[in-house]
This record gives sequence, structure tokens and C-alpha cells, in this order.
Amino acid sequence: MTTLAMDNYTNYFQLESLQTPSAYERVWNRSLTSIFAPSSKSLSTRIDTALSVLQSRDVVISDRLLLEEYLANNLGIVTHLYDVPSKVAEYFNTSEIEIGMFGDPDTGDVPEMYFEVLTSLSPEEATQQLSSLNREWVLSSMDDDLVKINFTLKFA
Repeated sequence: MTTLAMDNYTNYFQLESLQTPSAYERVWNRSLTSIFAPSSKSLSTRIDTALSVLQSRDVVISDRLLLEEYLANNLGIVTHLYDVPSKVAEYFNTSEIEIGMFGDPDTGDVPEMYFEVLTSLSPEEATQQLSSLNREWVLSSMDDDLVKINFTLKFA
């Protein structure tokens, strides 16, 4: 039997003599029966806390397992999730948001995360606000993780 232990200093997990990224721990942990599955105190808690905060702000979470795996592989995005509802409210005056994953299964591309904003603004005004959000927050931050967040519009 192989044991898995967390190395707190490097945020990597020790799997015998190999270091593996923490994303593998989540997938491996889910495949075990609950009696053997150790709880992850760092990665799982961070992602679950962020998603719980989003849910408490009435953000609808679509395909949670796929989203969790994506966040485990792109952990830098997690810190930005807390800001999304307030930024969307600032630019669109709405709090109706859905977070999920999208991708084209025919191309085999890696799925990407999206935030879908339900807006009652006109298409021209909503597109203008989306451009402002991207220009003033996402792109101006020059943060590679924040740029991975895609915003889409859904018109009411």
C-alpha cells in the first residue's frame, strides 16, 4: 500500500519518493472509499471555502467536480473568486451569476472556467460594461491567474 503525506513547506505531496502536485491528491482522494480517504487540509479546504463563499453570495455552481479539478490545477485563481461577485455587481448592477466549465469535446481542448452574468442591460451597454470589466480589472492586473477567468453574458 502506498501512503500519501502532505509536505506543508512546498505545497507538494510526498508519494513515496516522488513529489506530485496537490491536484493529484484530490483525484486520488476521491477514488478511495471514505474509510481510507484522508481529508485534505490545504487544497480541498481552500477550494471548498471559496466555492461556499460564492454559493453564499447566490452564485450558481455548475458541474462542481469538474470545476474543483480545474481549480486544483489552477490554484492561483481561487483567491480571485472572492472578488468576482462584487466586481460583477459594480459593473452590471446584478448579483445573478453562474460559475462553471465549458469546452469543445470535439477539439479535445482543455475546458475553461466561466462566470455567466445574467443582465437586463441592453446588448450594447452590457458588452461595453464587459469590456470595461476586462480592461479595468482583469487585464490591468497583469495577473496570469486572473486572466484565466472568462466572463460571459446572458440576457434577461
